[in-house]
Order: sequence, then C-alpha cells, then structure tokens
Amino acid sequence: MIVALDEIPRAAEPCDPSLDWRPVRDQLAISAFGVNAFLGAAEGDRVVELHDESASGHEELYVVVRGGARFTIDGAQHEVPAGSVVLVAPGRVREAFATAPDTAVLVIGGTPGTHPVSEWEARQLKASGRG
Repeated sequence: MIVALDEIPRAAEPCDPSLDWRPVRDQLAISAFGVNAFLGAAEGDRVVELHDESASGHEELYVVVRGGARFTIDGAQHEVPAGSVVLVAPGRVREAFATAPDTAVLVIGGTPGTHPVSEWEARQLKASGRG
C-alpha cells in the first residue's frame, strides 16, 4: 500500500488537540512497529508533544521529512532540517516545534532489542567492514 502523509486523515480526537496527528500505523495496518506522522502547517506549530517513553520503554526515531523542527531533548535544543533523523532513548524527555511552514515529522518507535538484524543487513555491514 502507498499513501502520502497528507492523505492520511487527521486523528479525530488526539490527546493533544494542538497536534496534527496522522495515524500511519492504523492507516496501513502495521503490526511490527509503531509509526505516526505529525504535521505543522506554520512555523511554531507543535510537531512532537512533551513526553518520554519511560512507561513503554520504546526508542523513537524521528525523521524530519520536510520543513524543519526544533527538538528539545532533556532541555537541550537542536535545530533539525529536513532529511535528518533524531534517535531518542526511552527515558529522555522530548518535544519539537516546526521551524518552517509545511513541516512533517515521521516517528517510528519500538522496544530496543526486539528486532533482530536481518541476514541481508548483517551481510551488507560485514561487506562494508562495519559488521
């Protein structure tokens, strides 16, 4: 299945109504990992709510698909342009705001250590001298 982030319907009642949350996992019926998108129409729009993942134990990988975002992680600010990724450990407090109009941030989460490295990836890493 292929779908543009903008075509995924906005969640009707997100926990934080300031978020434009697009439930990617639900739209595509993904069961191997969590994945959502957050859109910011204007500079200053919240694209990641203030939270940590202590309860779930999830790592989260944020992909700034377009626009840009200012992430605050444990109080430290980071300017993150489109095409960049941010990995945040479970207990670290994070939030982000759009720094450009039409920002999109994709977040992928899961429990560390539960997804084995595939045979293909292990072979490629070994061939590149990294495995």
